[in-house]
Amino acid sequence: MNNSKKYSVNQEKNRVEHKVILYRPDIDGLRACAVIMVILFHIWPHLLSGGFIGVDVFFVISGFLITAIIDKEQQNGDFRFSTFYTRRMKRILPPFFLMILLSSIIATILFLPDDYVNFANSAANASLYFSNMYFLRQNNYFALSSSELPLLHTWSLAVEEQFYLIWPVLLLILTKYAKLFKYIKALTIFSLFGLSYLFAIYCAKHYAELGYYSLLSRAYELMVGSILALIMANARNYLPKSGSNLLVANLAAVCGVILLIYSGLKINAALPFPGALAILPTVGAGLIIYAGHLAHKNFLSCLLATRLFMGIGLISYSLYLWHWPLLSFWHYYNPGIAIPLSSAWLIILLTFILASSSYFILELPLKKRRFTFKSAIIYLQLIPLLLVIAMSSLVVRTHGLHLRMSKKLLAETTFLDSKYCHGSISGDCILGDQSSAAKLNTMVFGDSHAGQFSPFWEEIA
Repeated sequence: MNNSKKYSVNQEKNRVEHKVILYRPDIDGLRACAVIMVILFHIWPHLLSGGFIGVDVFFVISGFLITAIIDKEQQNGDFRFSTFYTRRMKRILPPFFLMILLSSIIATILFLPDDYVNFANSAANASLYFSNMYFLRQNNYFALSSSELPLLHTWSLAVEEQFYLIWPVLLLILTKYAKLFKYIKALTIFSLFGLSYLFAIYCAKHYAELGYYSLLSRAYELMVGSILALIMANARNYLPKSGSNLLVANLAAVCGVILLIYSGLKINAALPFPGALAILPTVGAGLIIYAGHLAHKNFLSCLLATRLFMGIGLISYSLYLWHWPLLSFWHYYNPGIAIPLSSAWLIILLTFILASSSYFILELPLKKRRFTFKSAIIYLQLIPLLLVIAMSSLVVRTHGLHLRMSKKLLAETTFLDSKYCHGSISGDCILGDQSSAAKLNTMVFGDSHAGQFSPFWEEIA
């Protein structure tokens, strides 16, 4: 066999080994558990007060898989940024922009002007992967009004995208300089992990919202998976060769399950999070991933690799994308009302229908289609982004696109656009006949619920 054929065979062998190592059906099952926890929390928070930790589990899985891919390709000498980001765009962007498109159509029909402007701004920021910082400036994640923001859930996608932009570059630099200084890669990664964890703890006590949304405070969760991937990549034996491996794997799986169950039941929105508490579900997820690495036939990996969990796991990204807009539009149309059982199950059904349709009609065909980096940038990123920016600009410039509303509805909601002393004492606060010399003898004080009566007092005054 000549050298060229040897090289071709070795490359093909590496690709096959790459797929064998990276595809883990139990990880798809873990994804299913994560998205189920999130959906249950958003629909019935009293049943699973800490269900939002499903997002933290997603972070660990993402960090693990991305780092495993990058490290493997760097070791083979065939890592390319263009290839890496093309795969990311194919995986993430099509269902993401489809969700924004359909949400925009519903918002156009349903939202009042100011709310429509806020939606348009959130859509633009989400498309630019800055929605975590946008919502940090706008709302408390656990506040009641947050339930009416259709794109609020994109904050976690923004965190992941920001991580994807930075982490491959950092790994490449560290791998290069590791040849000069043996331990620089490990020292740097563990130092960054420690700094991010300390920052998360600090924010939980002093700047809770910053800690919740920021990449700096969430990076350590992604790095739990990344560190695990690097440790496993340097282990000599990937597949189990002894019975002791199965025993250790089962113990690790049990510990991981206990940590996730405890976190889901005991952590709640009133506790400082992520902070120190987030280490529990992230380590739990890491232990479950490690258990499957050590012995893929441990009891939990076998359960997670069943068709039910794998099937849900395969569409977990789409499930996450679609469930929240459906819920938020329901809350917007029915403010202050608990979701009845019939509506909850209908939302779950629609979520699965949309997610399955998105996966089989859009995600799978595009996954099989070949894209160059240039074509992916143009068709998957740039064109949808420009469309969203154009839509957002139109809505903002027209102050909520008043043309879509009837004259009657505009007349009934005029007070919503009036500036009745919003956050400051100014001329806007004085109602009635301002030319009158009569002394002020009435004051209205309160929030938006008091503000809605401003036109009434204006008319009387």
